[in-house]
Amino acid sequence: MGISTRQKLPPSGKPKKRLSLSSVLFVSVLLLFAGCVKQPLPEAGSPAVDVYIGKCGLCHEPYHPQAHTYIGWKTVVTRMEKNAQAKGIERLLSDDERTTILAYLEKNARKGF
Repeated sequence: MGISTRQKLPPSGKPKKRLSLSSVLFVSVLLLFAGCVKQPLPEAGSPAVDVYIGKCGLCHEPYHPQAHTYIGWKTVVTRMEKNAQAKGIERLLSDDERTTILAYLEKNARKGF
């Protein structure tokens, strides 16, 4: 018995199409760069966004609200306030600013877990 050079066909009778390595790499790179595109913040120009950008932008580029769930944002905001204190900023957010930012993030945060 010799080795057959014929490819076995699946039950449909049509040969399977395979993706080339270059196709897979191209799609992977495309998806990677698509995730890096900066998306505009929801409610741009609103007073809540202005407070969010003004306060959170003191130390870093403000993240898109859908980067976290609302529960996650509450943890992040608390951690950022502690980081600011560690850097010598006595009080990063007033009560009103904190309420405004958290309300904005709650409204626009990623849903789910």
